[in-house]
Amino acid sequence: MNFNEYLYVPTIRTRLAEMQGVAELKSNTKQKILPFVELSKAHQVKQADKVFEKWNKAFLEPAIISIANDKPIRVEEYDTLLEDSNNFKNWQVFLDQLANVNPNIIPAAQITSNCSRRAFLAQLKDLESRFGRVVLKVNPRSKREYQAAIYAASAITSIEKLLIIIENGQITPENQNKSLNSTTTLLNALRQEDQSLEIVTSASSFPKSFPPYTTNKAKSYGEIPILEWQNYHSFGGKDVAIYGDHASIHAMFYEARRATFVARVDYPTPGTWIFERRQLENKDDPRDVKYTEASRAIIQNECWDEELEAWGKDIIIKSAEGILDKFKSQSKWISVRVNLHIERTIEFLEQDIIGVPLSDFDETWEEEGEW
Repeated sequence: MNFNEYLYVPTIRTRLAEMQGVAELKSNTKQKILPFVELSKAHQVKQADKVFEKWNKAFLEPAIISIANDKPIRVEEYDTLLEDSNNFKNWQVFLDQLANVNPNIIPAAQITSNCSRRAFLAQLKDLESRFGRVVLKVNPRSKREYQAAIYAASAITSIEKLLIIIENGQITPENQNKSLNSTTTLLNALRQEDQSLEIVTSASSFPKSFPPYTTNKAKSYGEIPILEWQNYHSFGGKDVAIYGDHASIHAMFYEARRATFVARVDYPTPGTWIFERRQLENKDDPRDVKYTEASRAIIQNECWDEELEAWGKDIIIKSAEGILDKFKSQSKWISVRVNLHIERTIEFLEQDIIGVPLSDFDETWEEEGEW
């Protein structure tokens, strides 16, 4: 496979809801995406190899394998796997073990805050030699990672074997322009190294709180701009890079907190997430009724696509009919959102649907040590 065969690189954690959304994708959709998989705890499963087994049941196509850094969801072997001794030997041995299970895996090179340039580049070359291709994800606002991307592009033996993901993490309207500027700056620097290098741009603007995005007095309906989609098309879209995002999941992991129950159904449209949310009038009211109400409202929205074929769409239709089965909790609806987001994003990319361009942005570096 070649990296340029793909239009979309979604970042996926191995959380149960995210994996279910991926598992239920249409088979031809699975062939069109190249997931960047961050191995993380999956409910009670904490071992990296066991988590990968669950991922492998959900998705057998080529996928990039990395590891989640968020402390609450780190796998048990996190520290051991990211030791930089002997050119990240533990990570390389682990990847070899995974390749014995699924030879389609693509390794992600690791970069830590204290690893040497020598160890990083030796790891990169080892992975290229052993797997035939390698991926590096970097934060463009980190000087250290910015430099790592440049070094990787110049050190790789064959440029077509390297994919660099420019990851801006969680973005908001307040830092959207800075995200766009930092992405463009690194894009241009990498193109100066080699015009043929394949690059992905990625971020997530899916919010933690939804009331600020509601547009009616009842706070039951809202619209959320997909900022990463806007930024991607601002610098030229797929003529310049491959699209990446977090499949409508937060780029940062937030631990669940006790909160008032709200039934929410999300639906992606070109450049915007729309949502319907329903609160309980009384704490003893049945929750499934609220999901049915929200689902019916989504279906009645003018953005609803009757022609779409997707598992997530089918769940919404069943919910609107009062058939919820296991879909009475917020966590189960995450899988619906992930599934719909990926299915529709591929559709939008194939149809050349574009976002809103931006301008007048500033450059900001994050404070961090250099090599």
